[in-house]
Amino acid sequence: MSELFQERTPLNVVTVGCAHGNLNQLYQDIQWQAANEEWSSVDLVIIGGDFQALRNVDDAACLSVPAKYRKMGDFHEYYSGERTAPYLTIFCGGNHEAVNYSRELYYGGWMAENIYYLGAAGIVSVGGLRIASLSGIFKPYDYNKPHFEHIPYGDLELTSAFHVRELDVRKLLQVQTQVDIGLSHDWPRGVEHFGDEDLLFKKKKGFREDSIHGRLGNKAARQVLDHLRPAYWLSAHLHVKFAAAVPHDNATTKQIDQNPLLPAEWAVEVADDQPISTQTEQTNRDELYVPHADAVSNRILPATGSREERIAAWNGFHAVARRTEEAAFGEFLAEMRSGKTAPPLQTATKWKNPDTGYLETVETTLEQDPHPNKRAKNDAEIALDSESENGSENMEAPANVNDQPGPSKTVTTEVPSLDTDGANDTPSLSKLANEEVADSLRTKLPAAFARPPAAPAKPKTPVRITNKLTKFLALDKPNNHDPYLQFVRVTPRSQGVVPTSTSDDLDEPRTSPRIRYDPEWLAILRTFADDLVLGDPNARVPFDLGTRHYLPLIEENMRWVDENIVKKGLLDIPSNFVRCAPTFDPDTESNIQNPQTPREYPNPQTAQFCELIGIDNKFYLSEEECLENIRNAPDTTAHPVHRRGRRGRGGRGGRGGGRGRGRGRGRGRGGLY
Repeated sequence: MSELFQERTPLNVVTVGCAHGNLNQLYQDIQWQAANEEWSSVDLVIIGGDFQALRNVDDAACLSVPAKYRKMGDFHEYYSGERTAPYLTIFCGGNHEAVNYSRELYYGGWMAENIYYLGAAGIVSVGGLRIASLSGIFKPYDYNKPHFEHIPYGDLELTSAFHVRELDVRKLLQVQTQVDIGLSHDWPRGVEHFGDEDLLFKKKKGFREDSIHGRLGNKAARQVLDHLRPAYWLSAHLHVKFAAAVPHDNATTKQIDQNPLLPAEWAVEVADDQPISTQTEQTNRDELYVPHADAVSNRILPATGSREERIAAWNGFHAVARRTEEAAFGEFLAEMRSGKTAPPLQTATKWKNPDTGYLETVETTLEQDPHPNKRAKNDAEIALDSESENGSENMEAPANVNDQPGPSKTVTTEVPSLDTDGANDTPSLSKLANEEVADSLRTKLPAAFARPPAAPAKPKTPVRITNKLTKFLALDKPNNHDPYLQFVRVTPRSQGVVPTSTSDDLDEPRTSPRIRYDPEWLAILRTFADDLVLGDPNARVPFDLGTRHYLPLIEENMRWVDENIVKKGLLDIPSNFVRCAPTFDPDTESNIQNPQTPREYPNPQTAQFCELIGIDNKFYLSEEECLENIRNAPDTTAHPVHRRGRRGRGGRGGRGGGRGRGRGRGRGRGGLY
């Protein structure tokens, strides 16, 4: 760039849908369109996933794509150094990635010079623009599992590796300050209701039905969007251009004039933008934040009354509780018959949430996978993600590739919660029971039945997250029906966590935007480092203890980050890309339809990052362990697509794993996803 760049000035950002390995075309199209729109420079390129970073042919063995659709793409030219990305490029992971390479950089890192992967979840700052990211797609039966997948990947592990995990979402839900841009591969659930959904449903067959049933989009991404409330949210995955404007706090919007090259749905702004009044954080911290798990009182209240009265109260309590439960169930049946609540195992209905003003869905979802090793084939996902890949297929399929029911899955129905503060989605009868049992009776019961003290009313969002309108945009992939590029000039609005001191000047002019670690995110990673579990699919991730529990720990780690990283001037992400795997050789590597299982390469970037923030590197592998993985590789010679499931191996204590469990011969689908 010829002109000087200054932090916290508008950035010229190019947003991209799926890349699918077409980097050369992508950068050429950006260069042409920048000249056409008279942009003198491009500061940042953001890609919404399906990046497909294949370094060599063997990486294709870790790519969930049918053999006939496998192709090397262009990334290997940037990995080898033959080419360098002309613009700073960042991206989140999708469901068509070389998951072995993504796993090396779980916390994020450079995949090539000037190309940065944001990790399973992450926040970085680019030129003062604060960007939060969530990789993968949502599958409810894998959501609460650990990151147990590793080389050698069986067919089931090859797909579960890119499924969103609750622990990564939990970290993003601890962020207490404003971000500018949110990024996810699949759409936040329900976002279609805030744009031209009729046009969307005409473009994509099956989307209307999935939307009605509450199956369109990522449930976890919507939770993060509602919490972070960024000015922009970008997605890809569904291979269609769609824009929307999502208001928060029942905010009303008004039409405004804008650049005609921007989506028409974005030509709005908040009409009555009244930011939440700032409060001193030291005063009653519990009133500033919403816990993401139920808070339970540990205080024991003594029972009162004589021994006979306490016995009578105990004998009468069960009858009262039974009457309360029957009354609650009767009320539920009455609501169901009146149409207010969707009956179990039937079509879901929509209702307007009085707190948010959003049109929400009482949905039929898959909450568990009772047969995790015998999942049914889903041809719809292939038709969706592979359409027009070779220029000959033009298949439309149901939109939701995340929640398709199978013949072996149990279907349950979610209903509006009777007792919730917005942090839980499950119904509860505790509120009705508390109101039914009189205090005079409760005090005569044992101490365990004492009513916990009422928690103070809390706002739904941290006070430092004040934005009330999120502009959403999803884009297509190259060489498909809809545009896959959008030029946007973005002015940073977030303040984030302002460093108390730093060795360099934030207002120092620069010729390009710097990419930096986010101090608050580093503190969150330190807080949850011990909860990361690797290597064992049967291990249990520690339960979510709620923001009340995590906030003091994050604040303590913030002080550590300030002393050891911020004050030492170590926030700038170093240019420490290194090549760990062999580069592609077209003369010797041509059989991409039948690749061999690659070895695992512990990435020095991950080691350096863990050392920087003072956590254990659970991704480290010794040379012996890497060779052992190769010896356990599945047989790829019997059939180029369908392969045997691998045997589980014992997890290492340092990697947070337990003892592996053998799976025998897998009944995998050969990567047909």
